[in-house]
Amino acid sequence: MKGKIEKVIDELIANRIISIEMREQYIYSMEFMIERIISISSMVIISIVLKKIVFGGVLILSSMSLKRYTGGYHTNSFKTCYPATMILYIIVLQLGQQLNGYDSIISILLLISALMIALLGTVNHPDMNYTDEEYKESKNAARYILILELMIIFSFKQLSIFSNYSTYMSLGIIVCALGIVAAKITKQEV
Repeated sequence: MKGKIEKVIDELIANRIISIEMREQYIYSMEFMIERIISISSMVIISIVLKKIVFGGVLILSSMSLKRYTGGYHTNSFKTCYPATMILYIIVLQLGQQLNGYDSIISILLLISALMIALLGTVNHPDMNYTDEEYKESKNAARYILILELMIIFSFKQLSIFSNYSTYMSLGIIVCALGIVAAKITKQEV
């Protein structure tokens, strides 16, 4: 895939649409965008096959909006990341239904996860290589999204509605926290 992306970028450079100085950034951005489209599309298809499209959507939105700023564990390539992500997604999607009704367990895990995200915030992975200011901004954004998601979960619980949705939102936060811990343990941070 990288070779095809490089050809497209080189063609854009040859036609003076983009500058050669930005070549690597465009290649990285295009790879990231294509990988994200493949992953999200696969998750949607899995959700449809498992007849959990709404729960899948809630899980995708809660985890990806938070993970965008927290970062987390990264494998060496998309070839290893993709199957690992899909397996984790299937497990969490199936687990959500099983955990519905175990509010105390989910609440404890959610509290621990929220504290970890609030304290650790963001993993500055070498691929990201944030400046100090970008790192602080990402950390703050992660905290704001965490607060927003926690408020939604709390509201659902107080209103005694959408308990299944709050379970999947909680699992999205828990998965993000586990990704941060895995990245820290494996020292994937600059």
